[in-house]
Amino acid sequence: MKPENFTNKVKLEISEQLGAENFPQKYLAEAFVKNGYITDPTKAYHLEFVFKDVAEAQKISETLKALGIKAKVIQRKNYYITYVKDGEHIADFLGIVVAHNALMDFYNIRILKDISGKVNRKVNLETANINKTISAALVQEEDIKFILAQSKNVLSPQLKELALNRINNMDATLKELGEMFTPPLSKSCVNHRLRKIKQVAEQIRKTK
Repeated sequence: MKPENFTNKVKLEISEQLGAENFPQKYLAEAFVKNGYITDPTKAYHLEFVFKDVAEAQKISETLKALGIKAKVIQRKNYYITYVKDGEHIADFLGIVVAHNALMDFYNIRILKDISGKVNRKVNLETANINKTISAALVQEEDIKFILAQSKNVLSPQLKELALNRINNMDATLKELGEMFTPPLSKSCVNHRLRKIKQVAEQIRKTK
């Protein structure tokens, strides 16, 4: 949906009802139809009124604030802009001017954006965790191969089994490495044994 399409949708819906008796906040509704604009909510949350007279911009701002909608006034070239950036307050405005269909669209878009944002954050977190696991595994692989190149008898049977599992399963997490044992090892136990392997590698390097 293009920005002007959402604005037009709201203006059309308001215009169809302005003639009704006792239309709530008629001043705000008429001001929006004449001077208002709403950005496509799939892109950003932005509602604004554009005036040549600063007094009109301030009047709209005060009217919105009285209704609990946070609004600000700025000057843009020869015009004065009353604007709202908060998504919840824009939704409140749509409800106040009885643009109920546009309000439903707005809420649906907000829900989808919220879900999308959560999915993206989860993917980013999982990607970061994978990268962290691989980075740690590469360091562990280097230590293990260094140790085994010196002598295959340096490590205890328990550490050697873990070492071989690690270099054969570079993308495995601590939990997955632990599940390769019988009985399974906890993540803390696997981590403890990997630290011991690292210590062995460090001790050998010090003697070189």
